[in-house]
Amino acid sequence: MFKYGDILKAGTDLLTKRYKYERKVKVETKSRDGVKFTSEGKLAGKGFDGILKAEYEQGNLKLNKLELSTAGKVAGELTLKGLADGVELSFKAEEGLRTSGTISAGVLGGSYTADAFRVDADVDLINGPTLAAAAITKYEGFLVGGHAKFNVAPKEGADGLEDFGFALGYDGADFRAAATTTGKLAGVNVGLHHAVDANVAVAAGVSFALPSKDGGETDPWTLAVGGSYKLGADSDVQAKFSSDGTIAANYQAKLNTCATLTLAASVDAANLGGDKHQLGLTLGFSG
Repeated sequence: MFKYGDILKAGTDLLTKRYKYERKVKVETKSRDGVKFTSEGKLAGKGFDGILKAEYEQGNLKLNKLELSTAGKVAGELTLKGLADGVELSFKAEEGLRTSGTISAGVLGGSYTADAFRVDADVDLINGPTLAAAAITKYEGFLVGGHAKFNVAPKEGADGLEDFGFALGYDGADFRAAATTTGKLAGVNVGLHHAVDANVAVAAGVSFALPSKDGGETDPWTLAVGGSYKLGADSDVQAKFSSDGTIAANYQAKLNTCATLTLAASVDAANLGGDKHQLGLTLGFSG
């Protein structure tokens, strides 16, 4: 069973994951000992940003991520399985220079997964501390879930309940439709993902704000609709349009057994004479 935060993941990934408007090189390698290394570098203005990641798994213990960046960020994540059927423990930590924009965090978490039910909980020992919990269940295709976040030691006059929300959806044989609330029921995200066949998939996402208690103006609705099509065994194309007038597409092809090319472009159709058009290129190597 997937976790609460992944209920809209398939559609969101199709509409966002490969639309990266940057010039980037990514290299993945694996040592004989089973350590997977990933290095990424991208041009940023007049400089060059880089990230080095490592992953390793030994029995029930997995190093999901050990990350170092040129911005001064250090992050790590460990997962321990096998303590009991369906139980998983995790620990995440982040630290960095002030210039990196990283917020220090040390999060201890756990999850329990069954065929049609999953619950996750974690506590940030540094910020707050804060306690977050989420649960989701599935019955005959219908999905119901909820989440909440509490600050155990809020500042004087502050509300200890920092966030809460709910999710409803339906998981069919080849599609998933769901709605989630955000920001203490201040907004709603609705998503749809449909695998039409082995080569075609479509997705749509709508976000809108609910009326506020003070009767103030709410943010406008946003809509994105897109799809993907497999051109062959080693290439596919994606395209989408958004309610703000943006039209975007990307193309990914496997050049050989160890190289992949991804091209992405975005056009502001509402203002063709503007400067919001974007182009990105990512070259990936694996071995």
